[in-house]
This record gives sequence, C-alpha cells and structure tokens, in this order.
Amino acid sequence: MNHHGSIDAMHDQAEEQSTSSTKESKKKSKENLSKDTEDSTLDDNNENNNLINEKDKKKSKKDKSNTSNRQPVSFKTKYFPWIVCATSFVVQFFVLGFYKAFGPVYVKLLQEEPEGYGGSPVATSWVASLSISTSYLSTPLSFEIIRRIKFRPAMLIGATLSGLGLLVSSFADSVYILYVTFGLLFGFGSSLCYSCSLLILPRYHTTYWALAHGIALAGNGLGGMGLSPANGMLLDSVGIKKGFRIMAAVSFGVLFTCGLVYETPPEKDPAEEENEEDDEEDLESLNEEDEEKLLEEEVFYHDTIWKNKPLLIFLLSTYCLNFGYYVPYVHLVKLSLDEGVSKSQADLLPGLLSLAQSVGKVFIGKVFSYPSVNRIRAYQLSLVALCIATTFVPVLSKSYPGLLVYAIAFGFSDGCGQATNMIIIGDLAGKELLPKAYSTFLVCSASAFVVGPPIAGAVYTATGDYSIAFFMCGAMAFGSAVLLFPVTCIRDEEQFKYRAKRRKERAEAKKIREERKKMGLPEEEAPSTPKDHLSADKMKKIRQSQVSLLTRSWHSIDFKQHKSKSKESIRSRASRRNVDLNEVKVDA
Repeated sequence: MNHHGSIDAMHDQAEEQSTSSTKESKKKSKENLSKDTEDSTLDDNNENNNLINEKDKKKSKKDKSNTSNRQPVSFKTKYFPWIVCATSFVVQFFVLGFYKAFGPVYVKLLQEEPEGYGGSPVATSWVASLSISTSYLSTPLSFEIIRRIKFRPAMLIGATLSGLGLLVSSFADSVYILYVTFGLLFGFGSSLCYSCSLLILPRYHTTYWALAHGIALAGNGLGGMGLSPANGMLLDSVGIKKGFRIMAAVSFGVLFTCGLVYETPPEKDPAEEENEEDDEEDLESLNEEDEEKLLEEEVFYHDTIWKNKPLLIFLLSTYCLNFGYYVPYVHLVKLSLDEGVSKSQADLLPGLLSLAQSVGKVFIGKVFSYPSVNRIRAYQLSLVALCIATTFVPVLSKSYPGLLVYAIAFGFSDGCGQATNMIIIGDLAGKELLPKAYSTFLVCSASAFVVGPPIAGAVYTATGDYSIAFFMCGAMAFGSAVLLFPVTCIRDEEQFKYRAKRRKERAEAKKIREERKKMGLPEEEAPSTPKDHLSADKMKKIRQSQVSLLTRSWHSIDFKQHKSKSKESIRSRASRRNVDLNEVKVDA
C-alpha cells in the first residue's frame, strides 16, 4: 500500500511539474512573441519614421534648391512694369488727351484774324480729322518702325515730330497750312507715341494686362479733362499762335522724357522660363478630369486675320461706330455755346466727359478680370448706353445740367467701350497676330474718323442745328452693337470644331501607343502623334498655348489639391501625361 501510494505521489508530483513547466514555457513563448511583435513594430515604426524623415529631407532639399534657383524679386521685375504703365498713362494724357480737348482750339480757329484763322466750320473740322486720321492710319508704319528700331528710339522720334508739328503750326497763316503741319506732322508723331505706349504693355504685363491697359488708356480721358480748360485759358490769354508754341515745348519735354523710360524687355527672361517649367510640372500632374477642363480652356486662333470671321465682323462694327465717334469731342463746346452756355462752362464739358471716360476704362478693366464676364456682350451694352445718351442730346442740351448729364453718360459708356477694343482683339486674333490685327483696327477707325466730324460740320452749316449730327452718332453706335451679335456664335462654333478635332487627335495617338505596346515595341519609338503633316512651328505654338493657359489669371484648375495626394499616384498620372505632352512637344 505504502509502495503504491508513494508511486502515485511521485506520478502526481511529476504531472504537477510537467504542468507547471508547460505553463512556464507557454508564458515564456507568449512573452517572447510579444517581445518580437514589439520589436517588429518598433522596427516598422523606425522604418516608417526613417522613410518619412527621408521624404522630409528630400522635400526640404527640393524646397531649398527651388529657393536657391528662384529668381530674386528685383526692381525691374516687380516695380518697373508698373512704372512703364504709368509712363504710358502720361503719354496717353498728352497725345490723345489733346485730341479730346480740341474743342477750345476748334472754337479759336473759327475766329477771324489775328485771334484765329477765320476758317469755315467744314474747313476747320478737317484740321482735327486729318490729325486724328493720320495718327490712326499710320499705325501699321509705326508698328513696323517700332519692330525695327525698338521702343525707345521710336518714342523719341515721335516726341520730336509732335513738338515740331505744333511749333510749325504756330507760324501758319491759313487753315489749309494746318492740314500739313498739324494734320500730318503732328498726327504721325502722335501715332508713334501712341503705338509705343500700347504695344509695350503686353511685353511687361501678362496676368494684369487688362488692368494695365485700362489704367494707361485712362490717361487720355484725364488728359481731356485737364487739357480742355487749360487750353481754353491758355488760348484766351496768349492767342492761338503763342499757344501752339507753348504746347510744343510742353509736349516735346514730357514725351521725350517718357521715351527715355521705355526700354525694350527681353523676349523671355529667366524668371519667365522657370515659371513655364513649373507650369509644365503642374500640367503633367493633372488627372483626366482636369485634362478635360484644360482642353475646354484651349483657344483656337486663325493663321491670318483675313480668315478670322469674328475679327472681320468686329472691324466692320468698329467702322460704323467711329463714323460718328469724335463728333461730340469736336462739336460739343460749339453746341453748348449755341445753346447760351458761357465760355468757361462750355470748356469744362470735354474735361468732365474725359473724366467719366477714365473711370469707365478702369472699371471695365477690373470687370474683365472675372472669367464669367462675356466681353462681347459687355462691349455691346456700352455701345447701347452710348447710343441712348447721344439720342437725347437735343433734349439735354436745353440746360447746362442736362449737358453735364450727357457728358458723364457718354464719357463713361465710351470709356467702357474703348478700353475693351484691344482686349477683345487679343481674344479674337491671339497675341501672335495682335499687332497686325490692332493696326488694322486703327486703320478702320481712322477711315471713319476722317469723314465723321466734317460731315457733322456740313450738316450744321446746312441746318444751323447739331441735332441731326448727334442723331447720326447715336444711330451708328446702335448699328455697331447690332453687328456684333454673330461674333459670339461664330466663335463658339469654331471653338467646338477645334476641340472636337483635338479630342480625335488624342484618341488616335492613344490608339497608336496601345498598338505599339501590344506588339512589345518601345513606347518612345511609337509615332507620338498623327499630326506629322503639321509644321514644327505650329506644333510648338500648340505646346506653348497649353502651358500659357496655366498662367492666365482666370484659370479654373486648382493645382493645390494634387499636393496632398501620394507620391506614387502623382508619378503614375505624370507618366500618363508625359505621353500626351509629347504629342505636341518639338525641339526648339
């Protein structure tokens, strides 16, 4: 019994020991497993932290490299463009502002000698018409001179010719001599100055071109406001001949100084090239949805202005408008005097009209910065407002407050319309053809300017009343607005056909790449695009148009949303986009 009991006790003790050892082994294994798990977790965390730190280091290194490569903000790149804009403002103030303030000069020329030249209303009206027409008709020649000798020499020549024209006019003894001295010589000099002041702005301003253009053009409105009473007081105190000499000295000094400021900028500075590279990187990181948005932003332009139907319709509309455009500027003072307004009050009307015009130009320049604004429709509204104001001249001219209302209404609507011309032409023709298209626009304007004021003077001579002349001006403005309705429809149809063609080209290129991929051929050896028949220059323009869209102030794609996504997804989208970009990429 005792022996069996001892054996059982030994068995029980062995079982207890084995059980305890099993528990201890399980416990140790659990501890080891948890320890290994913690170690692996720590290793993973350390690895992730190392990856994150490595990414941060790369990112900071890239940021530092970008910072080091970024062009420093200098006076010429940040402030000098706005100094050029201010200089263009001054040029417009003295050149076109003088034409807007021609009313007191016109009245003085009508007087008999020795105070004036004793010309008839029709003959005297030709003095201003010839000068304005020469200024606009000679713009193609002025643009060619600027292209050959650059901005500063052209501006200095224009300042010299303008001052010389006014100086020689002071020695004229007949209205007909003024046709040559004031009409041709001063007109061509002012054309050079006017052309320089406008063509230099797109070279310095890209994003804020519309605003800078509006500010510069506001100068001729404020010039009309300031020079109209100044010319009246000057001519009343010293006479027409000495007045021309003083005007010559002031005009030459101011315009010559402005010419010294003008400096032809380089075609493309390093900062602009760096910005284009950044834009290409943003373009490569687009997904398919944003690629479609970008395609909708692409704009089709004709190779020549004579095939551009919307532009030709706009030029025809311009001719109708400008047929009676300068009638109020030339004849408003005489109309006021005929209605019994005093000379001092009548001289203020062109100035008030020009002030309202300047406000309208800056206003419409700011409005055009918004992408939702239809520029053609805004231009049509300004023409309708101009028509309404001019139609009510026979009623408003019965009192001086009525004339003030007309001057403000006509000036504001005219400013809104005038500041849109170059911007709309740029939209219709593109910046490549902008100088040629704008010079054609000015020629059309001049051909109408040359006959408008003399016809108004002839109507006044025949009827003794300005009502018919101003009715004619309003009717031409209304007809000009009506002619613009087909422009938007034709333009939209052209854009639709162009984008459909671009989608088809991309689909064909994608199909070719897929076929090459199935055959196992290298993708870079595949024909990048079916547009092999296109010239290299045209493909380069298409490439530049894609990149330039990203720099437009009204661009709707927000690239910041892509920065928060993973690096791998961005790489995949970029590689997918690289193939599409090579469709139009050519060597310089």
